[in-house]
Amino acid sequence: METKITAIGNSQGVIIPKKLLNQLQNPSSYDVEVKDAQLILVPIIHKNPRAGWAQMIDKAIEEEGKPERLMPDVFDDETI
Repeated sequence: METKITAIGNSQGVIIPKKLLNQLQNPSSYDVEVKDAQLILVPIIHKNPRAGWAQMIDKAIEEEGKPERLMPDVFDDETI
């Protein structure tokens, strides 16, 4: 698919057709590099850093048993 370099203010940019972006799941960030005289755009997919935590905790509880308390709760102490 042919496209042209377009002036954008003091810079230049390439318009990426929606048809191509849809194939990349529309990421908002790209890593850009030049390799062998070719411009390469690699989508950066930001993942939830806590993805999978609930499943890992459930697995740990299944394998090791549920601890009485993972961390004391200061609000449970009636003397405060």
